[in-house]
Amino acid sequence: IYGVGLGLGVLSIAYLIYFDQKRRNDSNFRRRIKRERKISEKNTQEKALEKKAAQLAAAKRAQAFTGAGRNHDQLIEELEKEPLPQTQKEKEEYFMKHLEAGEKLLALGPTYQQAAADCFFRVLNIYPDPMQLLAVLESSIPQEVFQLVMAKMVADVRH
Repeated sequence: IYGVGLGLGVLSIAYLIYFDQKRRNDSNFRRRIKRERKISEKNTQEKALEKKAAQLAAAKRAQAFTGAGRNHDQLIEELEKEPLPQTQKEKEEYFMKHLEAGEKLLALGPTYQQAAADCFFRVLNIYPDPMQLLAVLESSIPQEVFQLVMAKMVADVRH
């Protein structure tokens, strides 16, 4: 066992020495390594820019969809003006649309918790049994967001 380990160690060191020798003396090899490094860096930069652009676009869509940054009174006024769906199909679509939006906003991070709470509050407004949905939300969303939803519920009851 010691012989096998020693043999692997010697082969590893020999490979490192060979690679270092080739890197130092072979100009084509150096150029190829440099070119591959540049391509890799360029791809990394492009991916980072694409990711940042996608995050910005998602944030803009989320902000436009939910109107992030409003207070409770503005939200309640908007909900009063916004016609609630009448048919069962419209209610289901409204429910799924706002529930998915809330989940997506939660995935974007703590910055979008207020907007996510707005979405969950809208869902509660049309759900036939809001207490049952509150129990589900309490167990499935972060406590901070649930507290925001509850604050909106209290404000709505007072209004």
